[in-house]
Amino acid sequence: MIGMNFYGTESRDEHTIAGRLIPLPEAFDLAIKKAANVPLPKKNHSAHLPVWAHNICDEFTKTIFKNVVGLAPQGKFDPRKCGRCVGLILRGAAFFFNEASAQMKREGLLDLSPVQEKKLEDMAGLNVVFQATSELWQKTVRNKDELVEAGQALLEASTQKLMGSIFQMLKRLAGGSVKEQHEFLCGIPEGFLALLDDQGDFALRRNRHEIHLLLLLHWPEIAEMQKAKPPKTRRDLLDWLAKREGTQLVGDLERFNGVCDDIGLALAPPGRPPKAGSE
Repeated sequence: MIGMNFYGTESRDEHTIAGRLIPLPEAFDLAIKKAANVPLPKKNHSAHLPVWAHNICDEFTKTIFKNVVGLAPQGKFDPRKCGRCVGLILRGAAFFFNEASAQMKREGLLDLSPVQEKKLEDMAGLNVVFQATSELWQKTVRNKDELVEAGQALLEASTQKLMGSIFQMLKRLAGGSVKEQHEFLCGIPEGFLALLDDQGDFALRRNRHEIHLLLLLHWPEIAEMQKAKPPKTRRDLLDWLAKREGTQLVGDLERFNGVCDDIGLALAPPGRPPKAGSE
């Protein structure tokens, strides 16, 4: 495993691409369920995330995932909500089949040279992926072939289950009132743009969206920075992030402090570091 620790010298599983990203979908799911007041599953991979990272996920339920929170089932049949769910699924399929590859190409993730492919594979942390998918799918995954095979089987099973649920819903609507059918049809376009807009970007976002995502992607380094000796300040973090991105992230430190305060991201207070032996 090639190290991807952009701050320290020791590289661990969480510094791979997989190690950074695998905990996030679970953390987002937990945040959405919490915002929707439905029972929460047990934390697994997201248990490794710092509290402030979970707080960012909670913030996202007020912005980009706000409309998704409203789709959580509440026990009562809601034709409009069902229509929104179908619209959301249709938009996700359109993005996956039409827009995702174009975005990946713009980001330079397609048509890689053999050297670039090898470097990306080393940074990906495939062993982390194999372990996580083995636990999730309850099936041993030891290499890429087994990963693809298990993934295809899971996708087919999930698709069949989803189509079965949609068929049962349509069957109920067919025997229902015209009002229910109208509510369902009105919900489809609402769900279609509930998460992604017509450009493939998040439909609801705020100015802090980009900085929140940047903090999430660098959670291993920031967690390490919080334990650094001598202590690091928010100014140190802001300067480090700006250097990583090659651009000014926020207008001033006060605004960045506001972001950190809202998510509970604590670092050392500004000032001179304490001298050795002092209390």
